[in-house]
Amino acid sequence: MKKIIHTFFFLGGMVSLAGCYDCGPRAEPTISLSVSRNDTPTSSLQRVSAVGVKSDSLFRQFRIKGGSGSGQLPLSLLQDSTTYLFYFADRVDTLTLFYKRIFDTRSECGYYLDIAEPDGPRFHSTFGNTTATYYPYTGKVEGLNGSGAYGILVDATSYN
Repeated sequence: MKKIIHTFFFLGGMVSLAGCYDCGPRAEPTISLSVSRNDTPTSSLQRVSAVGVKSDSLFRQFRIKGGSGSGQLPLSLLQDSTTYLFYFADRVDTLTLFYKRIFDTRSECGYYLDIAEPDGPRFHSTFGNTTATYYPYTGKVEGLNGSGAYGILVDATSYN
């Protein structure tokens, strides 16, 4: 009897997991960013900030190693763009990321926030090579590990 009850709860959990829906970020959305500088190996990335932020505390979590860095950076919810500043020993590079904010309701979530690719340009950058890939923050959860990539993935490399 115990075995039947355990099996019932296990199967019930699997069915309910299959119907889960990710309702997006529960806090300020972030981007995954990788930055590198190939022109001057001795010029190290010293710090990262954004225009208009009141505190750099979130940016201190950005992993910096030599001329490169990676990590999660917050997006501004006040406008449809965020400008990041990358302070190297010999110059400052900028990256302005554009996006479309979506504030809506959904029966599974109530009010939710999503970030989508903009209708115009994706970014403006002083880095020599920049790519930005947009994935929805919301969606049906696929299995135990989630649905894979979400949010905005950015890779910026400087050659000059």
